Amino acid sequence: MTKSISCKDAGKDCTWSATHESEEALMSMVKEHVLAEHKEIELNPKNIAGIKSLIKEAAPPQKRVRPKMRSERLGFKKSGLM
Repeated sequence: MTKSISCKDAGKDCTWSATHESEEALMSMVKEHVLAEHKEIELNPKNIAGIKSLIKEAAPPQKRVRPKMRSERLGFKKSGLM
């Protein structure tokens, strides 16, 4: 199952987010981001546990629905000739 996390989940004013199948890979991305962008956060065991608790199951992708063409909305047949 795909997992995700974002800085907004932690209450940060940051648009970063990540999604991955593996929690270990996701935490690796989190650590890299924290070291690059949030130097004020110490990556100690307590903070890492808190970050891990913010990981959630990612919502499955939404099915995209093709909008109806104008001719379909007006009730014309799809064959092309009327």
